Amino acid sequence: MVALYGGQRLEELLELRPDDIVTEDGVDIMSIGAIHDRRRARVKTPSSVRRIPVHGALKQLGLLDYVRQMRQSGSRLLFPCFRRGGPDKSYGHGFTQWWTEYRRAVGAYKEGQDFHSMRHGVNTRLLAAKIPEPIIRTLLGHRQGNSMTGGTYNSGLPNAELASAMELLRYPELNLKLLNDRAALPQNR
Repeated sequence: MVALYGGQRLEELLELRPDDIVTEDGVDIMSIGAIHDRRRARVKTPSSVRRIPVHGALKQLGLLDYVRQMRQSGSRLLFPCFRRGGPDKSYGHGFTQWWTEYRRAVGAYKEGQDFHSMRHGVNTRLLAAKIPEPIIRTLLGHRQGNSMTGGTYNSGLPNAELASAMELLRYPELNLKLLNDRAALPQNR
């Protein structure tokens, strides 16, 4: 759900730490590539280091409560159940195997549609919502281009403007109430 409402690359998401979710200028954001601690930034490109506002749907589903719990528990990672693995020693290695098995088990597997497809979907839905491309590029961590206005003179967009754009990302086909209701049920362990 986080990638569906944020468009993060898989490794960006799995490397998040609880302290990467912060409030800046009154906006809850995810700091991708540790924008506030560049010493540990491991990102695909320099433009990947960015702030992504936390979508209202994720707040409704309890993401900020989860972040607080992970902070209080002392967890190093926001999603600690995956370990680095594979030839590139990425967190995504184990997740990709689990994600494929999970989608097959629930009948949602489609050849050629992987985790990265959510990122494409975020881009498409933001374009359909008439969000200007410079804002979409900022949210997705894409290079702004070689123009003077998009690249050279762009010193960053305000968090409030990014948050307003992100809130236009909608999935009317998703029933968030159903997810909230299921999350509230006692867990059999």
